[in-house]
Amino acid sequence: MRDKQAAVAVQSFNLGLPDGADMLTFVAIGKPGTNPDSLEHALITELDKASTLVDQASLDRSRAGSRYQFVNGLQSTGGFGGRADQLAEGFTYYRDPNHVNKVLAAYDAVTVLQLRRLVASRIIPTNRVRLVFVPAPKPATTSGGTR
Repeated sequence: MRDKQAAVAVQSFNLGLPDGADMLTFVAIGKPGTNPDSLEHALITELDKASTLVDQASLDRSRAGSRYQFVNGLQSTGGFGGRADQLAEGFTYYRDPNHVNKVLAAYDAVTVLQLRRLVASRIIPTNRVRLVFVPAPKPATTSGGTR
């Protein structure tokens, strides 16, 4: 999508649930006037070849960002991702008050092969829900209108 400049922004996030049922979401925002079908096709094309795009450099970048976010969050007491939140999460979700001390090792244990296998088994056409949202056109403004 980057090469074709089909979108002004593409992002993804994972809604992780402790029982293993995650939802990985991808969002592509088109330029004004972009054909929604073309944008959707471009995103699906990228998802279909996703397992071939996973490499060590990408994993290293992602791992560094995740490690930074986790450690940085521990520097604050409260809030989402803060020290208290991480300690509570470890006990609430994993019944392990020491979970906070195992997170970085878990990040480091992930391999490129594991990611490729995960992508090949999960980011597949039969495991997708697609939603295309096209905003309604803005109403025409009148000149000299009332307040």
